[in-house]
Amino acid sequence: MSSPQPRATVTMSDVAKAAQVSLGTVSNVLNHPERVRSEVRERVLATITRLGYVRNSAARTLAAGGSNTVGYVMVDIANSLYTDVARGAEDVTSSSGMYLVAANAGVRGGTPRQAAYIDHFIEDQLQGILLAVFDNDVSGAERIRRAGGRVVLLDVATDVDVDACTVRIDYELSGYLAAEHLLRQGRRRLAFVGGLREIHAVARRLAGAERAVAEHGGASIEFLPSGDLQAEDGRAIAHRIASRSRAEAPDGIVAAADLVATGLMQALLPEGFRFPQDIALIACDDNQSGRDNAVPLSTIDLPGYAVGQAGMNLLLDEIRNPEHVHRRVVLAPGLSARESSVGRERVGRER
Repeated sequence: MSSPQPRATVTMSDVAKAAQVSLGTVSNVLNHPERVRSEVRERVLATITRLGYVRNSAARTLAAGGSNTVGYVMVDIANSLYTDVARGAEDVTSSSGMYLVAANAGVRGGTPRQAAYIDHFIEDQLQGILLAVFDNDVSGAERIRRAGGRVVLLDVATDVDVDACTVRIDYELSGYLAAEHLLRQGRRRLAFVGGLREIHAVARRLAGAERAVAEHGGASIEFLPSGDLQAEDGRAIAHRIASRSRAEAPDGIVAAADLVATGLMQALLPEGFRFPQDIALIACDDNQSGRDNAVPLSTIDLPGYAVGQAGMNLLLDEIRNPEHVHRRVVLAPGLSARESSVGRERVGRER
């Protein structure tokens, strides 16, 4: 007969795995046993006894609403959008006498790593979680709700149906603003480069750019996709563009992401392309890592700080207000015109 694990090492996740139930079920057995079928409840309780699991007294305080800590699971700490979100959220929590704990799922970690952080925050019984979603995958919200938690979703698509408040940026408007900016510079052969239509943010930006082009007679737009949104993807697309004659190359490019635009510029400059004389270039996400280019990059400003503020205010309202009603918040982007689309002499005068 196996011995129980040392008490200090046994977690709710261990109990869930051994009992072959979800983490939310274990949480409900401990906090809301009436919600769990009797046979499942008995199995979980027997597993708790067998493993020697002991609830943390601090966690019980958190579950009772005495915690002053909330969590934020971001997509990618290397993307300044998500660090801007963190700053906005933290400013709200600090002014409210609370603390924010942030976790970076990372693009390469993907949904499994995000789920692991969600489970950790659930286990620690945080007051609530701000969750930036991976490509509109909102399954994390259901995971949190099943455990009796509170969640606000950030960076979701327009058509998401979920039991939670949501805060999103109008990505279609960002694509529209970017293309309209190039069209106002007299560009007529546009290309939208980077990403796949299956990525919701890319699809919305592309739709906005296509809408802007449709409003201008004689203008056209093509989509040059890539598997990811990194600088190397931009360089690969640049080689395809450079293989064309100048008359067939686009005279204006909307890049789905600043890193894609950086790669484009790195590969096209040595080929003799000038920005903006030959190609006017603008990107769509104002990533800090894309600002140190040979030619300053025009970009769409995403209101990450405001997203963090709005998301945290909604989360705190749900925590504190028994009459809380879920809301959908949509924030508009702006535009920063720099040398890559307007030339050095017109920077600061064009929008």
